[in-house]
Formats: sequence, C-alpha cells, structure tokens
Amino acid sequence: MEKIWIEVDTAGLENVILEFREYVEYAWNCLETFSELLNRIDRIWQGKASRAFRARIWRQKSDMESCLKEIRRFAACMEYAKDEYLRCEQDNKENLEEI
Repeated sequence: MEKIWIEVDTAGLENVILEFREYVEYAWNCLETFSELLNRIDRIWQGKASRAFRARIWRQKSDMESCLKEIRRFAACMEYAKDEYLRCEQDNKENLEEI
C-alpha cells in the first residue's frame, strides 16, 4: 500500500485566515457606511424613481451581506482545518515518542 503524505503550512494558513477576516470586516464597515449614505439619499430623494432605486440597491446590499457571511463561514472552516492539522501533527509526534 502506498503511503500518502500531506504537508500543510499551518502558519501560512493562519496568515491567510487573518487576511480573510480583516478584509471581511473592512467590507462590513464599508457596507455600514454605504447604508448610512443610502439612508441620507432616502431623506432627500422622493418619488417613483427613488423607490425603484431603493428597492434595487437594498436587494444588492442584502446580496453583499450574504456573500460576506459566506466568506466568514469559509474563514471559520479554514480555521477548523488548521486546528485539525495541528492536532494531527501533535498526535503523530506523541505517537512517535511512545515508540
């Protein structure tokens, strides 16, 4: 039976996870600012065109929120994978020490 080796740069993975989280938080902050600007527009722009614009842009904002939530879940999955790799490495080290 052929042995299969998996090598993971957990420190590199941790850096990627941190970057994902930083950019997601930055995007959330931008989305909050965007919402505030839309609320200001709502107060000064009235009428049928305003309502149509508002409906479309709020749907797009909702889509963006869903996307950011999915990216957050992806980062959490990467964190879990990193932790599992580290746990497995530790278990292997302990098993080798027992031999």
